[in-house]
Amino acid sequence: METITNSLFSVDLLNQPGADLMLAFATKLLAGIVTIIIGFWLAGRASRLVVDSISKIDRIDKTIMPMIGALVRYAGMILTLGCGAW
Repeated sequence: METITNSLFSVDLLNQPGADLMLAFATKLLAGIVTIIIGFWLAGRASRLVVDSISKIDRIDKTIMPMIGALVRYAGMILTLGCGAW
């Protein structure tokens, strides 16, 4: 009876075929997701920084400031998606 119990609970998932492939894929997937989350956060921060910096300049029209901020944000997102998908 003891051998049956030991054989039922001795399932080692890392010794199964394809486990190393799944572990490598999961690691890359997790790294990509973390890269995208941090990159989107940084893109938003950069956008706010640019808008705040531009708002201190009197010669730039107030209606164009959000557009420049959005341009910086979307450029950061595109770069992030490129790096995260690599």
